[in-house]
Amino acid sequence: MTTAPSQHVTPAQYRQAIFDAHTQNRHNMWNAQGQYIWQGSQSGDGFRASIMHALAYLHSNNPQAIELANRILETNADLKPCHFAPGNCLEILLEHETLLEPKIKDLLINYLKRNLGYMATDDLQCHGYNDNHPHKAEQSLILGGRLLGQQKFIDIGLKRLDQAVTTFKRNDFPSEYNSPNYLPVALKPLAELVNHADNDEARDMALWLEQFHWNDLAEHFDGRIGLPVGPYSRGYASDYRGTISNTVMLVAALYPDRFDFDLIEEMFIKQLDSELIDPADKQRLPFYQSHIIWYITPTYHQQDGLTQRIFEDKAGQTVIGHIESGVVTKSSPLPGAPAQHVMGPRSGSITTHFGKHYSLGTAQYSWLDGKQAHGMIANVHRKKARTPKASANYYTRLFFDENAPLHPDQLITHCFNDEGEYRTVQHRNAAMVLYNPHPYYNPVKRIRTGIFRPTWYHKPNAIYLGDQLVGDTDLISDTLAPITIDEGDCYIGITPLRLTDLGQSRHADIEIKVQDKELAILISSFEDWGPRELTYDQVLHTHAGFVIEVQDKEDWPDFESYRKSLAEAQVEDYEHALMRRTCYIHNGIELSASYTPTHSMFRFSTARDV
Repeated sequence: MTTAPSQHVTPAQYRQAIFDAHTQNRHNMWNAQGQYIWQGSQSGDGFRASIMHALAYLHSNNPQAIELANRILETNADLKPCHFAPGNCLEILLEHETLLEPKIKDLLINYLKRNLGYMATDDLQCHGYNDNHPHKAEQSLILGGRLLGQQKFIDIGLKRLDQAVTTFKRNDFPSEYNSPNYLPVALKPLAELVNHADNDEARDMALWLEQFHWNDLAEHFDGRIGLPVGPYSRGYASDYRGTISNTVMLVAALYPDRFDFDLIEEMFIKQLDSELIDPADKQRLPFYQSHIIWYITPTYHQQDGLTQRIFEDKAGQTVIGHIESGVVTKSSPLPGAPAQHVMGPRSGSITTHFGKHYSLGTAQYSWLDGKQAHGMIANVHRKKARTPKASANYYTRLFFDENAPLHPDQLITHCFNDEGEYRTVQHRNAAMVLYNPHPYYNPVKRIRTGIFRPTWYHKPNAIYLGDQLVGDTDLISDTLAPITIDEGDCYIGITPLRLTDLGQSRHADIEIKVQDKELAILISSFEDWGPRELTYDQVLHTHAGFVIEVQDKEDWPDFESYRKSLAEAQVEDYEHALMRRTCYIHNGIELSASYTPTHSMFRFSTARDV
């Protein structure tokens, strides 16, 4: 394990060391008046982030830093409504009141008086959308209602907790399931509520919900490499590229002796020089650092056996759970479109299979519009260590035109949005990913489905398109042959499913881009020399996708044997009576499904041994 200081301290000592490390860097971010000055910027991501920074300084036992915390709160106070700020204000008032100047205390209380009602709106309940906002509202209403002597807010908070418990008791995982970014954002306010509520009913429901979210984290964490695995309801660059995500920050802070990197060294010492921080997060590093502070301030309440479940070797296990999500509607500019294009509601499953040297996870349906969701994540182990450098993530996106960060200078993209709706079928190590584009873009020049893999830590040993070895230069082909990839201890097989071809002006049916930072496998459904107007039905019934397999190397004689076997896979993909019907059979597994893109859910799906 690491020889960094994290191995030789208790979790409580490490927590304080994080506060102290952030405090030591404060002069790079703030002037004496509490104005944000990092790299000449005037924006520190608002009042909510300012409070997160201030929390570290209030925990520091450093008089000068505590003085700066008061100045930051005074200078950056903003009375605008915010889902984060009420709970943050309450945390400071409940835990650090004696360190506040009287005018700063009055400022925070005034913020609550002005904005607590905003947390009582009907949208802030768990009903198939992002659960972290309702949990922040529950904390704010119950603790804020008590502080302000407003029973009506406490009553609404209790009702919201009951709604959340009722929703999740009919599911296995939260609606905002397994988000490496937002799962810690859900855990934090629930833990704060358990710690500070004087109402037994509130405390009991908050504890049940906190432990429900901890279970989500534990079931979707690969303890062999120290990373969350797919699928993700919502993910940003650090999540889908497998760098230090919010979940990694939280778990590495709570269990510093179990990782092969030191969180303090990477986030507060190396900072912009760290190889483990995503390029997109380096663009706003102080904001990212402030979230570590925010996540580690409460005492958490993990159920018995949770630590073991987080870090145990899950090889051979398949985790399947039920989730539900809400409705998204959006107008379409395409000819023939209805007044609103509707996606959802959906009730389906999420699946994660753990192999000896990999994991493969899928979501049966897009989460809401799928924009931030990742319906397929394959996580390949390249070494035995708990660090982002041990792994490579394969993720997927459908996108229009050039709406993809396909060049190294675009890696600072914080969120690569999916522009298609996916439906998946998975059985153990094989998953069928079926895509249809969103009917929102017109005119268009290109529609492509991409499978991506960051290469900054290591590259695949070999990539083949059919029998053709892909070298160090990009490959363009009009042959949609299977792609096989040698990843050392495991093999990847990708079989394109492009049922609809709207035309290929350059005959670039498939492109394999071998770049400095990321491998991109692009399957084209449409390309023209200039923008073309497409109809609603044309776009919606553009059927794309692929099947991905992840195989442990030891299950095959050699890579050549696997390549030849994948070439013999049986594939059937056609549309009849407005329904797509797809079937894939290989190596004893059958994946099949039928659906129409005008409705979110399958007519049927089959995943079985044959």
